[in-house]
Amino acid sequence: MRMRMTAGTGLLTLVPLLLCAALLATAAHVQEASAAPNGRLPEGVRPLHYRLDLTIDPRKERFGGTAAIRLELDDASDGFWMHGNNLDVQEISVTPQGGEPVAATYEQVQDSGVVRIDFAETVPAGEATLKIVYDAPFDPALSGMFRVKEGEAWYSLVKSESIQARKAFPGFDEPRFKTPFDVTLTIPEGDVAIGNSPAAARAPAGDGRLRVRFGTTRPLPTYLVSLAVGPFEEYEIADLPPNGIRDHTVPLSGWARQGKAAEMAAIMQLTRSFIETYERVTGIPYPYSKLDVIAAPDWPSGATELAGAPSYREDIILSAGEPSPRQQRRIVGIHAHELAHMWVGDYVTPPWWDDLWLKEAFADWAAPIAASARFPDAGYELDAQRAAIEGMSADSLASARPVRQRIESNDDIRNAYDAITYSKGAAVLNMTEAYLGKEKWRNGLNRYFNEFADGVADSRDFFRVMAAAAGDPDFEESLKGFIERPGLPLLEAELICGGAESPRVTVRQRRYAPLGSSIDPAMQWIVPVCIAHGGDAGRGRTCALVREANAEIPLPAGACPAWIMPNAGGDGYYRFALPAAQWTALIDHFGELGPAEALMAVDSIGAAFEAGNVHADLLLDAIEAAAASRHPAVAGAPLDVLARYVAALTKEGSQARADARAFAARLYRDRYDALRDAQGEEERVLRQQLQDFLALAAGDEALRLRLADAAAAFIGQDGDPDPQALTADEYDAAARVAVEDLGPSFVSAFLEARDAIDVPAFESGAMYALGWSDDPKTAARLRDVALADGTEPSDAFRILSAQMENDETRDAAWNWLRERPEAVSKKVPSQYRRRVPGLAGAFCDTGRIAEVDAFAEKEAALFPGYERGLAQAKETIALCQAFREAKTKEFTAELSSRRAD
Repeated sequence: MRMRMTAGTGLLTLVPLLLCAALLATAAHVQEASAAPNGRLPEGVRPLHYRLDLTIDPRKERFGGTAAIRLELDDASDGFWMHGNNLDVQEISVTPQGGEPVAATYEQVQDSGVVRIDFAETVPAGEATLKIVYDAPFDPALSGMFRVKEGEAWYSLVKSESIQARKAFPGFDEPRFKTPFDVTLTIPEGDVAIGNSPAAARAPAGDGRLRVRFGTTRPLPTYLVSLAVGPFEEYEIADLPPNGIRDHTVPLSGWARQGKAAEMAAIMQLTRSFIETYERVTGIPYPYSKLDVIAAPDWPSGATELAGAPSYREDIILSAGEPSPRQQRRIVGIHAHELAHMWVGDYVTPPWWDDLWLKEAFADWAAPIAASARFPDAGYELDAQRAAIEGMSADSLASARPVRQRIESNDDIRNAYDAITYSKGAAVLNMTEAYLGKEKWRNGLNRYFNEFADGVADSRDFFRVMAAAAGDPDFEESLKGFIERPGLPLLEAELICGGAESPRVTVRQRRYAPLGSSIDPAMQWIVPVCIAHGGDAGRGRTCALVREANAEIPLPAGACPAWIMPNAGGDGYYRFALPAAQWTALIDHFGELGPAEALMAVDSIGAAFEAGNVHADLLLDAIEAAAASRHPAVAGAPLDVLARYVAALTKEGSQARADARAFAARLYRDRYDALRDAQGEEERVLRQQLQDFLALAAGDEALRLRLADAAAAFIGQDGDPDPQALTADEYDAAARVAVEDLGPSFVSAFLEARDAIDVPAFESGAMYALGWSDDPKTAARLRDVALADGTEPSDAFRILSAQMENDETRDAAWNWLRERPEAVSKKVPSQYRRRVPGLAGAFCDTGRIAEVDAFAEKEAALFPGYERGLAQAKETIALCQAFREAKTKEFTAELSSRRAD
């Protein structure tokens, strides 16, 4: 607003004018903020290239520099929307191609980092360069550019996914905007700088600093940018040599904090095999100019697939010496997943978070392929079934979302990172591959990668390409039905024999719903169904595409089969139900099932029990049959089921709890002892699973005593620390047993010793274990520890999560949280904040739902994106109560009837 003053203007005239100007400016600001995009940026402007020149010293509290973004305007413009979060901008201008710089203004108008750029004059359509000089604080909650201190050394890294890059540099922070980056970093001499491409030049910059210029990257979205600085140590390993698909060498290195590089041996030795497998499966050479594997001192998630520089939380991947069995499987699984992303997500990128599944589900689908190629006899192929079971559990809620769901708000993006996206998505891909056959499936993948190389592709693109490769008119409709709608098919199958007709299986299709659910079961899919059947004539397999709510599948003519298994091969993403007599027949022939089939059968009968359609006697019969299996993965399948039901349906100190523990011991104690000298990886993993189960769920006193003593020796509670007292696979269970049985003395000893121990995997497990202390004073102390300055944000969330899961501390932890929500919000990793109200899902009393709602509504601004997690938590509370009320008496009575004489 322009104001003109005359000689006669006085103070009384000026004041209203100033007030009017202030009110108009405020109104304009409010209107502008309300018009700001809360999701995708508007069309009309796009980045073409970034040039970042930053000074990063992890020892200081701030970093900064210059971001020059070459962009393209579709029309003449006075400004546009972009992203930047908590950046202090000192200078900003825009220079049209061939023109002079134009002054500009920068204003952040949303907490999520939406920024308005306005030009002092209209800038013509075409190319222009936006230059921003800024600085910013390192983020304290492990997002954007953050720093971590280990010992006396500082490290800084960028955690950009999903919308955190805007805390490191201004830009267009959406995955659809893929551009090359040129990055130059000025860092302290003696530090290492790691980026997405190799360093092209290094030169002294004066004042004890070094200037590092990286080569131009391939087109990247902002969420894949890597900027890591610190005194990292290199794990040296041979480069990836040329092969039949790639005609050039790829430089390969590992990086960890000081003193930890040697602990990267296990993960680095896997890399060549995994890369070559993915090249073979996709037909596409590894896309990037180098591969640096980074063990981050802290990281808010397990890992992130930064292009050419995948970064991992160190406690997950470091191993002092030969990895223990479960540790090895964890390293294999996460590394195979992240390296798959170099193709799915990095090379071909979803344009928006609606299609997150196109990278995460694909990486979960691909990981068992790479793991099995490297370790063909270790059972990694069963990971596909384990993923399906995890997805089915999440998909059993009325609040379950589709794999592909529209994301309208920046605050809702992180909610897509769940078991539906990862596990259900991977299971559907596995089912689809089994239906099409590997040749058609992988030919389709090759077409997909070639068509969208270095670009973006959404679900429609994927469906189109794969449908063309399939050559099947039902393929696309079937796949879309599983991806675009929530819920899980339940196939109620029944074997019909007798009369003149051949044996047949009738199938009634509906949506699965557990006891107490509000799910409307009237939903159907196009389901590829394969039925295994066996009898005197041997084993057979019959497949059909079930399109309708009711179907009939003819079996081969001849004698009636003795049993049927309605998910042959275990590849189908559905649960099944059988009449009681046919469940009994399947259980009697359990040993004739393949391991994948057995895993799916255990899940289906457990789901039938939770839906009220199977009595506890059949459930426990199935658990006994699985526990007796010679296959380690099958024998271990009931462990989580039993632990969950024992916790939900029996009380500590009751006869029912004692019966449950005795039942578990009869099933597994002898098997555990027999595996003492096991050599195979799967057998060794099973032994460790049994040890954890017997100690934690079955309360084996001898095991608990040994583990508690070993944990005390490991931390040096009564002497010098003994690093050989525990294997890596024992860390979590031993720490929890020690917290529960040794009490405050162990807790105090651990807190005093944790910095000196410097074993990341033990520390992360122990910080979660602390939450299982039943001592009220110790529990209160630990809540203070969670918020203390020296506690890492991820450890704070571990402590709070465990206290909410613990029956003895839940109420106190919940009240504590409600009293200091702002402090908790500031402390936990920023991408975990949305999950905090959902921790109330540990309650099993619908009377608590009103107070959970009230808390979430009151503190909504502190936990953006909480809505989905809260809905799931409230539903989980209601389902828990319904299940407990319906099944406790039946379950405990059946355990009592099986009590040993």
